[in-house]
Amino acid sequence: MNDAYTTLRVSREAGIARVTLDNPPVNVLDVVLMGDLRRLLATLRDDHSVRVVVFDSATRVLHRPRRHVAW
Repeated sequence: MNDAYTTLRVSREAGIARVTLDNPPVNVLDVVLMGDLRRLLATLRDDHSVRVVVFDSATRVLHRPRRHVAW
């Protein structure tokens, strides 16, 4: 299943589909990644053995907390 996607790594086991976004350097949602996701989700929609889809990232994601300022 992985050969079908250039920006995703996919594995399926025991009703769980694990999808790793692998579009370095920061997993930007570009046209290729969106196309891969669309094809994957259409495939998984028709696979009744998959009960859960888990997404993660191949790259380390850094989040900077937002500071809320009360005026």
